[in-house]
Amino acid sequence: MRRLSVGSNSPNVQRNAHTGILNKWVWVRVWELIRSPRTIIDIRKHAHMIHSPQHDSEDTLSSRLLCAVDTNERFEWVDTGDCFRPRHIRVRSAQYCIMTKPADIRATVPAFEDVRYMNTGASGPSPQPVVQAAQDAIEMHEWDVAGDPGPYPHAFGRYDDIRSTIADFLDASPEEIALTQSTSDGINRIAGALSWEPGDVIVRTDLEHPAGVLPWERLERYGCDVRVVPTQNGRIDRDAYRDAVSDASFVCLSALTWNYGTILPVETLVADAHDAGAFVLVDAVQIPGQRPFDVTKWNADAVAMASHKWMLGLWGGGMLYVDNSVIPDLDPAAIGYRSVVSPGDEESQYELKPGAARFEVGTTNTAPYTALEAAIEVIEDVGTETIQSHINTLATRLSASVPSERLVSPSDPESGLVTVRVDDPQTVVERLNANHDIVVRTLPDPADAIRASLHVYNTREDVDALLTGLQSMVDDWWWWLIGFFSSKRRRERAYILWKKGQINPATVRSWSPMRQYHTSHPLWEELWEQFSLCDRKVLSKCWKTNIKFISNGRCIRVTWILKITHIICSLKNFLLSIR
Repeated sequence: MRRLSVGSNSPNVQRNAHTGILNKWVWVRVWELIRSPRTIIDIRKHAHMIHSPQHDSEDTLSSRLLCAVDTNERFEWVDTGDCFRPRHIRVRSAQYCIMTKPADIRATVPAFEDVRYMNTGASGPSPQPVVQAAQDAIEMHEWDVAGDPGPYPHAFGRYDDIRSTIADFLDASPEEIALTQSTSDGINRIAGALSWEPGDVIVRTDLEHPAGVLPWERLERYGCDVRVVPTQNGRIDRDAYRDAVSDASFVCLSALTWNYGTILPVETLVADAHDAGAFVLVDAVQIPGQRPFDVTKWNADAVAMASHKWMLGLWGGGMLYVDNSVIPDLDPAAIGYRSVVSPGDEESQYELKPGAARFEVGTTNTAPYTALEAAIEVIEDVGTETIQSHINTLATRLSASVPSERLVSPSDPESGLVTVRVDDPQTVVERLNANHDIVVRTLPDPADAIRASLHVYNTREDVDALLTGLQSMVDDWWWWLIGFFSSKRRRERAYILWKKGQINPATVRSWSPMRQYHTSHPLWEELWEQFSLCDRKVLSKCWKTNIKFISNGRCIRVTWILKITHIICSLKNFLLSIR
């Protein structure tokens, strides 16, 4: 357990008579039970550890230490009579150091010791300092502030601090930030705060996550008209959108599509909706943590986000931005003592808070939000521009190595989300995990696709390992097929070419070696259309080693090969489907 206090009798401690805030540098006496010889106490990134000369002779590793604290940080100090006590100081482990590059973050994520994790678009593993901040927050709340100032005053102070930190990160004001549990939670709080009438028009795109679909399906039962704007390859049809919102009262759209990795023109779409008088809610959970982000530039009425994806935070740390201009018109359906100004005052008990905090309801653990605060600090240490550049480098490397026929996401990546079309996605994901320790995910839409999410802690080696894993699934089938049709000499020749990199199933972009011959065989065109994309590639590779059959014009032998190959491909697909 950590206990921290500021001794008022220290010659270095001076208090401003007007504000009660300590001057810039203050000596803080820290009582710490050192858990291991490697532990050093570090308070925020501006602090450094020193020893107290008057205590060096009597203190041991597990007794008092003096640390310097830069009180320009957001600390609140409570005067207890004989000393000042900080309402919140986050104590870091010695294993933490200021992170300045992506490799520093990866080194603090133990998950990468076991797997190559590429699924941050769903949920990302957190760095050790972020998890440690959450653990420290729990200890402080449960033990250190139990008597003074008490768990509720301490938690309310933390909520205020964290809203300010989030607001600074998003370029908003603290009054426009509400703490939620997730993006879905934020969307639902907005949905419940609006007055709905039968016939109200709600517009969404067909790219929305279920979080941006289900609340409107529920309202559809009560007479609202839900319109779905069609998209193609992650791009919205602007004309169809303008027609849909022309008489709409509400619009919900994603800033970055979770299945294609494309960025929508949010600012323009919001302007079109506002011209029609509609309220606009943006699902931006895939944006913060990937790139620099000013939430106010969109002019959206509300923006829902969460910390457990690209923000490096924990589950349970959601953020909701609500523009100041619309807050007075919103009456939350769920309210509690955190939603109102004076919960204990009978005369004004139902007076909602003037800011977005009116969307906060009741008792909530401060740990996920303290972790979010720590995650923001990690992101700012490395720099959002650095993170964006790193992500783009990796996404470009992956996209450039995937055949264009397989690539679903843009060839010029717009985010760290890269979607690839495969045969039997569930089997591919399971085999990548089991055989290569790679974590990616399947997608319900588009069909037959998997998605890789590349973040600041991923590396080029991760990308290459994913490509190798995908290639190996083609190689296994290809070599079996070659072995079935080829002589020992041809198999050895093909193996040599493959080892030299002259035959690489992962990088071939076309099947011209086959197409230049197939026109002379009537059966070929029909069979070609029946083969899956993967089977075409496999057959093309096999054909290179059997080119003699074609060049010699042995049509009967060629026809037999095609028939047998088709049967084998069909059998392979059947076996994969029942695994």
